[in-house]
Amino acid sequence: MKSWAAKYFSNKYIVGNLVALLVITYLGLKNYLLFHALVELFSIIIAYNMFIIVINTQDISQNNYLMFLGVAYVFVGGFDLLHTLAYKGMGVFPHYGANLPTQLWIIARFIEALSLLLAFKFISGKLKIKKLIYSYSSLTVILLSSIFYWDIFPACFRVGVGLTPFKKISEYLIVTILVIAMVLIYQRREKLSPKSYLWMKWAIITTILAELSFTLYADVYGLLNMLGHIFKLISFYLIYKAIIEISLKSPYTSLFKELTATNQQLKAERDKLNKYFDVSGVMIININGKGKIAEVNKKACQVLGYSEEELLGQSWTNFVNEKEEEKTIRVFADTPNGQSSVLHYGQNEIITKSGARRKILWTSNISKDAQGNIKRVLSSGLDITDYELLKKELEYNKLQVEFFANLSHELKTPLNLIFSALQVSDLYQENNLSEAEYQDLQGYTEIIKQNSQRLLRLVNNLIDITKIDTNSFNLDLKNVEIVEVTREITNSVKSYIESQNKSLKFETEVANKIIACDPFNLERILLNLLSNALKFTEEDDEIRVKISETENMIVIAVRDTGLGIPQEKKDLIFQRFRQIDKSLNRNAEGSGIGLTIVKLLVDLHDGVIEVDSNYGEFTEFKVKLPKKQLKNQSQKNINYQVDSSSVLDRVEVEFSDLYDL
Repeated sequence: MKSWAAKYFSNKYIVGNLVALLVITYLGLKNYLLFHALVELFSIIIAYNMFIIVINTQDISQNNYLMFLGVAYVFVGGFDLLHTLAYKGMGVFPHYGANLPTQLWIIARFIEALSLLLAFKFISGKLKIKKLIYSYSSLTVILLSSIFYWDIFPACFRVGVGLTPFKKISEYLIVTILVIAMVLIYQRREKLSPKSYLWMKWAIITTILAELSFTLYADVYGLLNMLGHIFKLISFYLIYKAIIEISLKSPYTSLFKELTATNQQLKAERDKLNKYFDVSGVMIININGKGKIAEVNKKACQVLGYSEEELLGQSWTNFVNEKEEEKTIRVFADTPNGQSSVLHYGQNEIITKSGARRKILWTSNISKDAQGNIKRVLSSGLDITDYELLKKELEYNKLQVEFFANLSHELKTPLNLIFSALQVSDLYQENNLSEAEYQDLQGYTEIIKQNSQRLLRLVNNLIDITKIDTNSFNLDLKNVEIVEVTREITNSVKSYIESQNKSLKFETEVANKIIACDPFNLERILLNLLSNALKFTEEDDEIRVKISETENMIVIAVRDTGLGIPQEKKDLIFQRFRQIDKSLNRNAEGSGIGLTIVKLLVDLHDGVIEVDSNYGEFTEFKVKLPKKQLKNQSQKNINYQVDSSSVLDRVEVEFSDLYDL
């Protein structure tokens, strides 16, 4: 590949410039006035082109040295224009003679030389173009006034004498200034590109040669004067090339190189990021402002079960659990407007290609513009499905351990009591019993009965849960008058509850209502809730049973003014094997499956059970049963009556764990 020198000083380039110089020299020999006018005109055009380039590239040029020269040379060109117009034979200033063009010439050369010297001040400093133009304009006005108005500028040429000493000394002084500029440009050549340094070095050299030629000539139409103008033209052209190189070619070349380097760096960073993107153990999904997937990593494809091509361009909500789709959209919509980065943490279920549901823990960076439009959502997601399943399994295992430990206690306690009571009974029966001993024996018989009922209740609950789990539990539905049935069940335990110094009240907002339900299991539901209320209330507390209705449901509410349920425990009370407070006294003991049975029985009725409670104030369970009836039921079922004797037996069973040791 050719070097830049070979490119710019190739044979064609040299030949072309030599031909141009030969043509100009020939013109100088044939018609000096035309030669002079053309050389000066070319120099002026070059000067003004330099200025135009500098003005229009000041925002991209990074070299204030040549920017300074571009401004300076337009004023040099201005004086050269006046010099050309004042030249002998042009006829523009006929009364001034040969001195005027020489004065204008020497001013132009001083400005040129001093500008080449002063430009080094700005090679690393700041340059204010407007201030520089104002300064040169002011200097131009002063110098022109010294010639045309005040007439105080020294003479530079006298007819019959030639160049004055001032003109000669000035030329040598100008040469000295140019030599100093030459030394400075050599010392600071590293501040310029190699091309620009070479152009400027030869520009100053040719300017020095031009000044030496103008120092020695005696005839304004002579050979030395002509050589001086040729060197001047070359000098202007070289400076023009330097400015073109710096102001036009270099910025765009540098810009292109920087852009190429930046692109390569960005590509390297992107490749590096993509490696991290794909090897990370979390899902990474980039969603654009239209809610479409713009980027996904391999982990996201793996979890969702789709290829990258299948996911790109798809709406993200297509993969969100339909129950959580609105929540996801609301999270994005609630993000503050105009913030460039807002982090949001949350979790939801996504639907995979196979239809499986996976629970994902998300960290999302949501960006919106000032108008509230989403620009993008960058999310990283951790698949916690297996973790949640393991957590639930461990928790379930823990509950099972606790349940069986509790079950062991529930079985051993009544059995020990039964065994002890039987031993005491045997001792009493071996002797003739007194009245007092007979009463004691009756008490032990009652203990045996109560604990046998307690065991029966526990066994019944376990059997029923097993049946429900295996779908072998069937309700015996009948059309019954629900208000009357509920009233009788409530009244069946009224005396027992009042014997515990607590009150039980029944209220109804419904006169009569016939619905389909299983009276026996409705009784179990209510007795269990009343037993629960009795456990967690103190003396003088109140238990209230109230019936109301909605458009489609009958509502049976059991409310007590007892201990209440902590807010964080409400979601646990219907879970199997759960006990809300293990610190309660023995009166609150149980297997932890009573409320589970209640919920399962309500669910079998296509009903709903809800709980409302303020800890330390009250607890209220609401059983909601649908207003539906069985077709083709006999009329006698509508008037179904609760067998009070059997109810009392079942009350004893359901309340069997309410005892003191």
